[in-house]
Amino acid sequence: MPEPTPELIPSKSELVKQTISTFAEFDILVTEGQLTVQRDDWGAYVTVSNSFDGQPIPIDFYIGWDSKGQISSISAASFEIVERGEYGTVSPIEAVTRIKDGRWYGGVASQYYEQFNRPVGIARSSDAGVTLPAPEETPGEEPTEPEIVDLTINRAESVLVSVFDSAGNMWLVPGYLLFNDQGWFDSIVSLVEGVIQLPEPYGIMPVEEPVKTEN
Repeated sequence: MPEPTPELIPSKSELVKQTISTFAEFDILVTEGQLTVQRDDWGAYVTVSNSFDGQPIPIDFYIGWDSKGQISSISAASFEIVERGEYGTVSPIEAVTRIKDGRWYGGVASQYYEQFNRPVGIARSSDAGVTLPAPEETPGEEPTEPEIVDLTINRAESVLVSVFDSAGNMWLVPGYLLFNDQGWFDSIVSLVEGVIQLPEPYGIMPVEEPVKTEN
């Protein structure tokens, strides 16, 4: 099993310096205030957050280092925000009714998920040697029915979300994070209907019987 080499991984200050200088080579201006640094014994990862009018937007840049301290991945995008005017929005209560319609979900900045997820793509030394028990299976037992859980939305937060229209164009629009009593949230577009032509909801494809072939 590979041994960790934390002494080869750059320090936090060096990760910040390398991130700024690396993106500068691509003519992308990055400041320290945009950076979130994640580092452990197995590697490092820096997220570069972008914003519009002071609000985080779901367009992030990334740069990662492997266990030997070498840059292993870089991800960025070239984009321009074009204002299209001002339009009305629905209330948080009205937005709750949109949860069941998958067209109204929008992407949000990664920082909103940090409380739920650990760093992406980094192995943790604390995971070494830990084996999770496999779920017990009973031969011949039929699958159980899914459990239906009633959720209560107890808080709403205004954010900017990204959504794609039916032509595949990306829009940055107002939305809500609708927090529920189970500890997570739904990110829902709050823009009034009709401004953006949203895709039709995906239908459920019927499961076809497997084709039997003879040898």
